[in-house]
Amino acid sequence: MNNLIVLNKNDNVGVTQFIIPEKTKIEGKDIVTKDPIPFGHKVCLKNINKGDPVIKYDQIIGFASKNINTGEHVHSHNLEFKEFDRNYKVSEKKLILDEKNDTFFNGILRDNGQVATRNYIGIVSTVNCSATVTKMIVEKIKYSNILNDYPNIDGIVPITHSTGCGMNTESEGMQIFQRTIDGFKNHPNFSHVFVIGLGCECAQISLFDESLKKHNRIHFLTIQDEGGTKKIVDKVLSQIKNLLSEANNVERAPQSVNNLILALQCGGSDGYSGISANPALGVAADML
Repeated sequence: MNNLIVLNKNDNVGVTQFIIPEKTKIEGKDIVTKDPIPFGHKVCLKNINKGDPVIKYDQIIGFASKNINTGEHVHSHNLEFKEFDRNYKVSEKKLILDEKNDTFFNGILRDNGQVATRNYIGIVSTVNCSATVTKMIVEKIKYSNILNDYPNIDGIVPITHSTGCGMNTESEGMQIFQRTIDGFKNHPNFSHVFVIGLGCECAQISLFDESLKKHNRIHFLTIQDEGGTKKIVDKVLSQIKNLLSEANNVERAPQSVNNLILALQCGGSDGYSGISANPALGVAADML
């Protein structure tokens, strides 16, 4: 079989579900391949002039960097990207369920009004240099099995990364980084959060101590101020043990689904994402 996936009459490329050899007649099309077409790749359905848009699933995915003839393989060697006007329409929601309907989930209402779906303790590093300490704290808690005595605590989670050190403190990158750390430290799924820095990095702990705080269950420490790795690990372990009873003191109760925030993450697109995962996630989001 060598048929193509073509979803719209405007498409000038089709996606193959199989490896198609050169000089192969495409089923249902007056097209003979001029190149070998790899699995999941695109075949030109009609001549595309240089500069014309390449359309797949009725979407512009790029522009021809040279003339592309019918039956040719369409890929990075003859496709380029550039800006173009995008016409879109925001659809109005027609079916909005109010809180009187049976649209609830068993969530945890935090003391600041946020609603959680989980009840974790978070250990967040502000710099790559504190990542090892962050992981050590988490591993010591996990292997101690102390959380077995606190059934309402879902676990302890390390948040580490590879940046935060030699950064321009005025840059857009630092702003994005700070918003990301702020998002973790304020996340409702964390009952308590420990934000740990080294002490000499550009992303100083004070950036996060002085920025947006949505609750008072956040603790800030630096390795250098505490006297090194062993001392900060021991201190944080002691603090965690002292707050376990408080973290465990939560109850799940019906919470409106409008408190949920749905996050979608690309796991690595392929030639079929546009007709499989993407619309499936869209439908799931609409249902929610």
